[in-house]
Formats: sequence, structure tokens, C-alpha cells
Amino acid sequence: MLDWIHKILVCPTCDEPLGITDGQPGGVDSVSCAICSRTYDAPNGILRFVPSEDYWQNFGYQWTHFARTQIDTFSGSTESLDRFKSETGWTPEKLRDKLVLDVGSGAGRFADVALRFGARVVAVDASTSVDACKKN
Repeated sequence: MLDWIHKILVCPTCDEPLGITDGQPGGVDSVSCAICSRTYDAPNGILRFVPSEDYWQNFGYQWTHFARTQIDTFSGSTESLDRFKSETGWTPEKLRDKLVLDVGSGAGRFADVALRFGARVVAVDASTSVDACKKN
């Protein structure tokens, strides 16, 4: 896991720091809370804080099946870049070396833009679309 990310992880139940169980090099197998004893697994190196994806299952399927549709890097379009810039007003100069939280990342269309602007990105989604986001 990246050195900086473990410093911002806290237990979603009790807000205490989470301990990391190292997995493969640069990865993590799980995190656990010493206070409330909850453990969160990290299959494919992605932490899972949501126990069930009943509600989000369709979104996970959609963004996994059509993972690259809205990613400018793969589509050759500038649609996501243009929307990102027009809605946020952010430029590469404003985001370079900043930490960005992309909540509801889907397949990562805006995470891709922020990364190209030089930001460090934490992408979060309740569905399995985070797998597509990581791959993209």
C-alpha cells in the first residue's frame, strides 16, 4: 500500500486508526481496528468497507462491463476532461501534488483526469466498479 494512504484510513465504525495487514509487495490483505475488532478485507488490493452490494450490484456490473466507455485516455475523447474543468474550475496547476477524494468513482473517468493533472487520488465506490477504476 502506498505509504501516505495508511495515514488517512480510519475505522468507519469508531473513527480509530486502522492497522494494515500487508499482502503482496505494495499491497494489503486487510485492515483491522484494534478498538472495535472489525476487519475489512482487500481483495485485489482494494479495501471493501461495504459488506453487501445488493443495491449497487447493477452499477458494479455497468462500470465493469463498460469500463472504458467514459475514460478519455481510452476513448480518445476530451468529454470527461472538458466536463471536469468546466464544473470544478480546476487546472493542472491547482491539482498538481494535491490529494483528491473521488467519491462514487465508477470506472474512474474523473480520477483519470485528476491523475493526469498530477494529483494523488483516492477513488471510492460502494460497488465493484472500483475494480474497473483500479485497472483503468
